[in-house]
Amino acid sequence: MGWFNQVTNAVAGGRRQFAQMSSRKVAEGSMAVAAVVATSDNELELVEQQAVANYIQENPAFSAFDPDQLAQMFETYAQKCLTGGVFGRMTPMAALKKLSKQEAREAIQAGVAIASADEFEPEEKQAIRDICNAVGLSPSEFGV
Repeated sequence: MGWFNQVTNAVAGGRRQFAQMSSRKVAEGSMAVAAVVATSDNELELVEQQAVANYIQENPAFSAFDPDQLAQMFETYAQKCLTGGVFGRMTPMAALKKLSKQEAREAIQAGVAIASADEFEPEEKQAIRDICNAVGLSPSEFGV
């Protein structure tokens, strides 16, 4: 029985570790999507920053993370998007491509929430479409 319990505990520990890794990837992907969407019109508005802050605070999936670290992650991605020229989206998009389709769906929800904070602008819709196409999801799943 001792051996069986050890194996069971090891498997459970591996699952917990995998879930934490997956959650970290989704959190990073969510901040990447939020940054791409929030900066899609080449500016970062206060209402969008506030929407990201609210999303971080209200999303139960993020409760295991330091909100300041998530905010810093968002800011880093946003600055890359704003100052990186043609290559600005490469880093956030690379974070998204590490996600499974289900994880990407979760992350894209962050972008939709941020875009909905004010008026869902055409540039934001296009950003969501671009993100969906990059990860192999249909934009129609998100109403764009």
